[in-house]
Amino acid sequence: MSDIFISDLHLSEDRPDIYRAFCRFLHDLDEDVQQLYILGDLFEAWIGEDARNELAIKVIAELRLLAKRKIRVFFQQGNRDFLIGKSFAKAADIELLPDHYIYEYRGRHVLLMHGDLLCTDDKAYMRFRSLVHNPAVKGLFSLLPISTRRGIGKKLRAKSSQGKMEKSAEIMDVNQSAVIHTMEQFQVTEMIHGHTHRPKVHRFGRDDENLKRYVLGDWDENLWWIVSDAEGITLNSAPLG
Repeated sequence: MSDIFISDLHLSEDRPDIYRAFCRFLHDLDEDVQQLYILGDLFEAWIGEDARNELAIKVIAELRLLAKRKIRVFFQQGNRDFLIGKSFAKAADIELLPDHYIYEYRGRHVLLMHGDLLCTDDKAYMRFRSLVHNPAVKGLFSLLPISTRRGIGKKLRAKSSQGKMEKSAEIMDVNQSAVIHTMEQFQVTEMIHGHTHRPKVHRFGRDDENLKRYVLGDWDENLWWIVSDAEGITLNSAPLG
């Protein structure tokens, strides 16, 4: 039996190749897969439950097929699709997870996160995140016309892209102190997250590097996934095409 973890697909109508790769990936899941965890940024942008486009409808249908195959799907909001809520979850027959979730694996506990909360050196982003996650702000945003929300989302993505070019790589990566503090807070020695687009398995800490941080990559030129099975937890990749 195995569980699968993915994140940062950034599905959009501009990248049909990623959507096709996603569908192939789901269809090819082994029969022994029990659970699929999507750790945020499934979509490049999500402006509200009432603004589903053709791509979203097709993704919902694909996820429902997994439920018919008795594969449970869990979703953790990312910084691109934090407005996904109960309506989408019900339509797709998936379960929503909080920002921090403990995954139990063969008697061990692994912390699952999208990863943006660990990037504490990016002060501007952390302030922005705090603002847009405010329930009052989300409520007001949902009242805007869909066309207005699309325009705001487009401007925010453009600003984010510009910001990435101006910020140093260190600022956009996780803060190691934040990682250790979070692991201590949730009393875990292992963590899985995405967001940074820097796939790697990090071993660190005292006592002969007893801490592990598994980082998923984004789906662009390659697809990335983590497998948790009887042999352990492994990071995997394959060409997108």
